[in-house]
Amino acid sequence: MGSARSVWNGILFVVLLCLAAACDEARAERFTPVGARQRALGGAGVAATEDATSIYWNPANLPLLPLNRPPRATESEDDGDGDGDAAKDAQAKRRMSAEEEEEFSRGSDGKWTGYDQFQLQVPLNFELALTGDIVARLDDLDDLIVSSDVEGVVERAGQVPPQITQQDFQNLVRFYDEIDSLDDGGDGIGEVAGGLFFRYRGFGLALYTTSYAGLHPRIRLASEVGFSDTASVDQIAIALDPSNSLPPPQTAAGQQFQQTLVAAGISNFAARDLAYLAEQSGVDLSNPELQSALTLAAQLSGSGTANSIESNQTGAETRALSTQELAISFGIDFFDEVVSLGVTPKLMHGFTWRDEIVVADVLMDDQSFSDIVEEFSVSRESTLQFGIDAGVSLQPFSWLRLGAVGRNLNKPRFNFKDSDDTYELDPQFRAGIAIRPVPSIMLTVDGDIVENESSAVRSYESQQIGGGLEFNPEWDHFAFALRGGMYIDLKDESDEFRPVITGGIGLRVAALVIDVAGSMSTYIEEFRGYDIPGALGLAANIGLTW
Repeated sequence: MGSARSVWNGILFVVLLCLAAACDEARAERFTPVGARQRALGGAGVAATEDATSIYWNPANLPLLPLNRPPRATESEDDGDGDGDAAKDAQAKRRMSAEEEEEFSRGSDGKWTGYDQFQLQVPLNFELALTGDIVARLDDLDDLIVSSDVEGVVERAGQVPPQITQQDFQNLVRFYDEIDSLDDGGDGIGEVAGGLFFRYRGFGLALYTTSYAGLHPRIRLASEVGFSDTASVDQIAIALDPSNSLPPPQTAAGQQFQQTLVAAGISNFAARDLAYLAEQSGVDLSNPELQSALTLAAQLSGSGTANSIESNQTGAETRALSTQELAISFGIDFFDEVVSLGVTPKLMHGFTWRDEIVVADVLMDDQSFSDIVEEFSVSRESTLQFGIDAGVSLQPFSWLRLGAVGRNLNKPRFNFKDSDDTYELDPQFRAGIAIRPVPSIMLTVDGDIVENESSAVRSYESQQIGGGLEFNPEWDHFAFALRGGMYIDLKDESDEFRPVITGGIGLRVAALVIDVAGSMSTYIEEFRGYDIPGALGLAANIGLTW
């Protein structure tokens, strides 16, 4: 009766945790899969994690024995024949009656006999994700800059008199159009995590770092930029149509653009020529933002206050947060591990960075990578905060575990340098299930309970679900593991199915544990002739367990 009540209490806790998440808009980063084993299993670890990294994944797992795993033989175990055969000793223990098993588990130390009580883990993780079509859009813009000779066009437009051709002007129109397309092209996300995790039974201590960086396009079409800083729009029109023979625009969008130019003070013949050539360039001239940008460029040309078109400030905002966390975890189980609860208070030292990168400067080689890094590093600011994580696990059967965790429940905030803006690290809520039908096989699945809205990239939202399969035969002093899985982002706005495939291997020799894993998206994009996967991740872990 008590066990049944504890199960329902645990379920109620999970429901309340989910409701708390649903009642508040989550502005959190993606759930970073700390640990090579978890990355190999499709980023699943809320229910499947059984080592020291439970401090991160779900502190409620700390006091639990491995799911459906028999104990390993110890030196003190003997089957009575005096031969010291460890395998026979283990088999004798596994043949205990139900009454003996229950009595065995009640002892203060007996529960852990044959299982590892001390664990030390050192994981390191890295992942880069490119969402939407941002790489393809940048590649198109890069190709256009090269093929259209934007620098040469700018030089010719600035000569007296201007030497700009009709093809030059159409290239400039396409340049503006390509820049505008970056607005919905996608984002770039980078994550790095690692640290030192120690566990003794239901107690955990960790010092680790998680870092998030985001890159989001910022469109500056209507900036203080003209077609030329010296030549007026009339002079440019004369250069484009010296015989005054171009026809009026032929499409409704072109005719509307001509009217817009005239209303902005552009002469009739210049408005006619610009509108006709713009519609002939093959862009969507009905786009109001493109029309506004071209109109402003026409107005500013030759004003003496405008920059040339290559000075357009369209680029990307970069924001990053790195937290160094000192965490202490406690977990306690009830009714022979049917229900367990865990909590992780932590001290967080956060570092923030923010900068803007101008696309034209990078693609035209006016700004090097070292220049970007130097400007980015100058913007660093540090903040000291307190955080708290909590989790619950339900284990109604010896082969099944359910779990849920909430991270950063108190919404720690970190300051940006010379700004009232803050980097909000709102709660992450995730649930998982792990099934081990036989000791050597585990199937696990995790999913975000609610969507996460990034603070590193303001427009980026994610809600991931993933899982994997592990084959992990184990002997007394040796074990190996083969793992594979995948995850998807339910908030991916692309029309294509873009799963990220994961995999890895593990090895245990005596007390030494080594794991490696990798992940890569099935979606490949190209930039400057190089194939770039939509997501790429690597992870490694070394540890001791005894």
